[in-house]
Amino acid sequence: MNRENGVNDVTIEIMYCGICHTDLHFAKNDWGISMYQLSPAVKFGKAFGHHVTVISTSPSKKNEARERLGADDFIVSTNAQELQAARRTLDFIVDTVSAKHSLGPVLELLKVNGTLAVVCAPDQPMELPAFPLIFGKRSVRGSMTGSTSETQEMLDVCGKHNITCDIELVKTDNINEAWDRLARNDVRYRFVIDIAGRSSNL
Repeated sequence: MNRENGVNDVTIEIMYCGICHTDLHFAKNDWGISMYQLSPAVKFGKAFGHHVTVISTSPSKKNEARERLGADDFIVSTNAQELQAARRTLDFIVDTVSAKHSLGPVLELLKVNGTLAVVCAPDQPMELPAFPLIFGKRSVRGSMTGSTSETQEMLDVCGKHNITCDIELVKTDNINEAWDRLARNDVRYRFVIDIAGRSSNL
């Protein structure tokens, strides 16, 4: 039901909407906390001519990947040689893998007293071997989505340093296909739905 905007309201035209693995977990109630009807995902749009982002609560060529991410180095996590070469070189790691996996190989990348921040939520328990944890005096901590101010700070940094990402743009007619592909892990980049059908505007 539509209503007139109040003094504290903003009208947002939704133009793009990201699809991530968290959406699958919510839709299938993998965590047992879903409340239907639900509307997960990240949406991009415009408000009074300004680009806005609304966030819900819910290896290609290496040189190109480093340039896009603003990274000094790039490690393929499925490459045993690269993992071995990178052991004990990092101070801090953010784990975003939403499928069941062992934290052991990730912890081995940390220096002594390093920290692993878990922001993912697989539907099955992750493996946490004791030796990489205790011998390296490493810490494992968790974190939810950042606050609005923290999200804005991240977007500002990305804009300042031209940090971008690769996406696969999906038309609204192909949402179900994209959803099925995501469930099969048949996706290389994040799916983004072109809701407005005007991708040239952003």
